[in-house]
Amino acid sequence: MISIRGNSSRVSFALGTAFLLMCCLKTEAADTTRIDEVWAKEDLYWQRSEHGDVEAYLALWDADALAWPPDTAHPLSKTELGRRLSEPGRPRLGLASGLTREGATDLGESVIVYYEATQQRSFPDGHKDPPRRVKVTHVWKKVGPEWLLMGGQAAPL
Repeated sequence: MISIRGNSSRVSFALGTAFLLMCCLKTEAADTTRIDEVWAKEDLYWQRSEHGDVEAYLALWDADALAWPPDTAHPLSKTELGRRLSEPGRPRLGLASGLTREGATDLGESVIVYYEATQQRSFPDGHKDPPRRVKVTHVWKKVGPEWLLMGGQAAPL
């Protein structure tokens, strides 16, 4: 039998510290998992955008979401965004190069990501606009088993 008389405050402190560290590590791992899931959704977002699959692209957005593309004067609802993307002759938006992840904030059921990207629009006739660098903020929310975009804004750098 081990006697801890006289050392009980040290033992309590050590146990308390160990418990707090375990909680913090578990939370950090959960945060990293959620953030990684959202970054994977960002990759899917750009794949769907580049392939021009409007229906699949819009499936990533919540019904009440707002988007503010860099070439619009005001934010667009999901419905307005869908109409805009479905216009005949409308270019597809793709990445000219990969994303530069600038940060992510995990708020539990929501994750905000910040990144830079080089976009390039491709038109149905085959011509492309020059690449342009933009900064992007997207807010994702866990809705049931899925992460859905709640809002986003992109602006030229």
